[in-house]
Amino acid sequence: MVKVISNTVDITPNRPTYMAGYFTRNDKFKGIHDPIEAVIMWLEVDEVKNLFIVLDLSNLDCEFVDSIRSSIVKKCPVDEDKIVVAATHNHAGPVIVTRNKNQLVDPEYRVFVKQTVVEAAVGLYGQEKKVKRVVYTHGISTGYYGNRNDRNRYGDNHIYMFEFRNEKDENIAAIINLSCHASVLGPEMYEISGDLFAALRRKMAYPLNVVPLIANGCAGDMSNRMYRHSNDYKEVERISMGIASQILNFNEKQDILLSDEVVRQFEFRVKCDINAEPYIKKAKRLQEKITDDLPYEERKVLESQIKACERKVQSPHVDMNFKTTIIRMNNLEIIIIPGEICAALGRQIKEASAAPCCYVWGYANGLAGYVVAANEFNSGMEGLSTLFPKGVAEEYVAKIIQNMVE
Repeated sequence: MVKVISNTVDITPNRPTYMAGYFTRNDKFKGIHDPIEAVIMWLEVDEVKNLFIVLDLSNLDCEFVDSIRSSIVKKCPVDEDKIVVAATHNHAGPVIVTRNKNQLVDPEYRVFVKQTVVEAAVGLYGQEKKVKRVVYTHGISTGYYGNRNDRNRYGDNHIYMFEFRNEKDENIAAIINLSCHASVLGPEMYEISGDLFAALRRKMAYPLNVVPLIANGCAGDMSNRMYRHSNDYKEVERISMGIASQILNFNEKQDILLSDEVVRQFEFRVKCDINAEPYIKKAKRLQEKITDDLPYEERKVLESQIKACERKVQSPHVDMNFKTTIIRMNNLEIIIIPGEICAALGRQIKEASAAPCCYVWGYANGLAGYVVAANEFNSGMEGLSTLFPKGVAEEYVAKIIQNMVE
């Protein structure tokens, strides 16, 4: 038997904070365009409780995620490994973890978000409603986003939707998984916004009759960069409306069975020292390419790559732990990754699944950076930003596949 309940809660800050997403934006926000939210869902499969939480924020550190989980476990009978706390990777929201000395987190806002999310999750517990059937929809989005480095390279444009319906065939809850950087708005924008994913969520709420939980997937090298017409709210509207329309017109639908839940977890430790010299030289070469007449998008990309090089120079010692979770519910397998995995690697994972449907959920349960294939190492924003040594991402993917449920 499947039961589900979901709701949203407002996590908009009540005073100016620094904004996450762009290293070049170093002032606090100056207004609020639209509220940011957390979507909270309790999903029960054969009396096994799962809690999914998605926040309209850029990234979540492990300490923050663990504090939310431990607080909920004390108040609700749910296993900690069955709680997923994820970000949409919104670039127009407040800083929740300090990654840049010029963009410090507001400790009071951090406490507010934790308390708000925990209270909402605890308050929703026990209100799950019986699900008669789960309708699975799959399709491919075209024309609005793709590989952000080259339109001709592989991009994960697959979209998966799950509608949880009652005996009247009405939706009780819904999950949507797609792979795209959730940012249309540029670094010159200083208003709080949920950006693309919040706009898409609101577009889908009316036809679905529920607010969907949107889980970002293999978005490491996926964005609307090559497809957007501008970086403003009008463009957020155009792209979100276009993607929503495509989802509603997907015709590949089937009922799927969720049962016999199995959860597996493993840790993947990465320890290394970074040779700073190549990145100092790389940053200098990139800086020389920036001229006064350089187009906006090209300048933004170069500035981001320079910042990526500088971060490696400033933090030459890497010691991080990818705590990865795999949830199998018969027809569905979910791979939960604390980072930004690129599309080609994500495809390997999904193709290896024995489940009829498998999706990757990134930006979840912590923050550990980009997962980039060896042939993309040191190229593009993600190739320069990754803290994995060359070739180690493939080892990580192999371990995921090894741990997937047969």
